[in-house]
Amino acid sequence: MALRLWPDAPKHSNQVLRYWLGLPLYAGLAMPPHRAGPDAYVTAHLLLQMLALASVEQMTAWTSQPKLLPLMPFGKHRGLSWSELPLDYLQWLVRQTEMDADVIYCRRREIERRQPGR
Repeated sequence: MALRLWPDAPKHSNQVLRYWLGLPLYAGLAMPPHRAGPDAYVTAHLLLQMLALASVEQMTAWTSQPKLLPLMPFGKHRGLSWSELPLDYLQWLVRQTEMDADVIYCRRREIERRQPGR
């Protein structure tokens, strides 16, 4: 959900989102990270932020779709946004048979974005 709601976040982990969004959390409950209690506390506050931006139905639908990756996760263009990838590289991705479903989804979306009405 965070990938769709905050694609420009530097990362999409609980703690990064907590600080990036500037959530005013009580440190005694939010720390240390990677412990059940603090992680649940931070997650609950992130969920409240998400519910202000999207419905439960929309978020549920997203869970059945591939991830909307903000950046190319591998290769010579690793770290670039999909809109920055050269078209010939996107076309090369089409020909790869063993590709991750999330990458296939993002590649398809970007090619369709560049060729509207096609």
